[in-house]
Amino acid sequence: MAKFEIVMIGSVAVGKTSMLSALSKDLKKFNKAGKLQLKPTSSEFDALEEKWIELLKVIENNDEFQPVKVGLTGTADFIEHPFEFRVEGKKKCDVVFVDSPGMFTKRHTADLISRVNNAFGVFCVIDAAVLMQCAESKNNEMNCPATVEEILNTVFTDGDEYQPQFIAFILTKCEKYMATKAGRDKLAQKFNDCYGDIVSMLKSPEIEQTPKIYMLAIQTMGSVQFAELGENDEPVFMVMDKTLKPKDCAFPLVLVLRNLIYALNKKRKWYTKLKEFLGIQTPLTEYLAGLEKSVKKPDLYKAL
Repeated sequence: MAKFEIVMIGSVAVGKTSMLSALSKDLKKFNKAGKLQLKPTSSEFDALEEKWIELLKVIENNDEFQPVKVGLTGTADFIEHPFEFRVEGKKKCDVVFVDSPGMFTKRHTADLISRVNNAFGVFCVIDAAVLMQCAESKNNEMNCPATVEEILNTVFTDGDEYQPQFIAFILTKCEKYMATKAGRDKLAQKFNDCYGDIVSMLKSPEIEQTPKIYMLAIQTMGSVQFAELGENDEPVFMVMDKTLKPKDCAFPLVLVLRNLIYALNKKRKWYTKLKEFLGIQTPLTEYLAGLEKSVKKPDLYKAL
């Protein structure tokens, strides 16, 4: 059966694994919204549930914390998180979220380049608190935009037809900035200041097959927010509520399904793969339209 990979890249402690756990918890409303579904396999559901319990323990046992010091389990190697794409309850293909090693910022390997190059899509996860509150040098160290640019530039200029169909820049740890329009506007401007050159590179004439590009902010925990800069000028977060309240975490799945359907209408190798393996006759655009009406866009979302 066909397998489509979504590779998640981002530095240590930006929240890639936690984001995926929150995404899985936000699936109920997503999967009730229409006839298109993405569901974790049973073993994967258990693994993500364990991560969710770990997050709960963190906020239950701390009033404030630094993610890099609390001991949240990160990723030391590639870890595959398998989901199933279903139409009207029938499995059509596998969608695998690949959590890449956080240490890619220190040394990105040929394996990572190859994985991104052959991915159907990329989630580039960015720590919004670091982006907003830290000095440029600290942001460069922790979010590593230069490394992200180097990886994406390498992938999209190698002439290989198998390239990601979309790139989603996902801002996590953004709770403090999402409450007001002014805060959201400042976060969007900060993203543009830091990542605008990467977006321009991806849209340049030198890129033969321009990917779809998105920027969005999701609230993985919902009940915590940036408080101050602590040791080593790294963000310290305040726990506002001893429960987890994820928000907008299901929307990245809408982007995944949207681009799977886009691919059906493009005569590339992805089109051939989908046509051969999915065997779908129903007009999926109708299903997608219903889904997008039910799962609202995040308060900060832009198609770039």
